[in-house]
Amino acid sequence: MERTSAGDSLPVYTDYKNGRTKVITILRRCGGDVQILRDEMQKVCDNRTVRICTGRLEVDGNFALRVKYWLIGLGL
Repeated sequence: MERTSAGDSLPVYTDYKNGRTKVITILRRCGGDVQILRDEMQKVCDNRTVRICTGRLEVDGNFALRVKYWLIGLGL
């Protein structure tokens, strides 16, 4: 996974759906073994189901801050 080029920040985003009633946390720029990354991210996000989409991981709920701290702890 790479940081973004603009500002060198982590590629973790929060998206709002259904008239801002549903919150989704998105981790973009995923590479390598996405299955292992998904399993580890699932542990960080209170065992919520993490979906694998093309080039990104999505989980229902606002876990952006937790995911960012987790990634920083990994040294990214």
